[in-house]
Amino acid sequence: MNLMGFTSSIFTEIAAGFDATYQASKTNLKAEYYIPLVLSSLIEQGIEIPVLRTDDHWFGVTYSEDKAWVKSQLKQLVADQIYPDNLFNNA
Repeated sequence: MNLMGFTSSIFTEIAAGFDATYQASKTNLKAEYYIPLVLSSLIEQGIEIPVLRTDDHWFGVTYSEDKAWVKSQLKQLVADQIYPDNLFNNA
């Protein structure tokens, strides 16, 4: 699983290809615009895309069945004082 975070400069590149992709696939209701392909194209053009690595774990929530496990993992991170007790109250 990858988590991508971007600065605002990437959105010009993403938007440039989106319109062409949309025009080419208007009638295909299942068409998708893949941001990893945009990044690959930029890399092929010689644009450097930094990668930040971490040893932390990603808790994906795809199905409703995932919720209980993820909640237990987050509670453990709070108990281990890795996350603050009021993580979601600081927004």
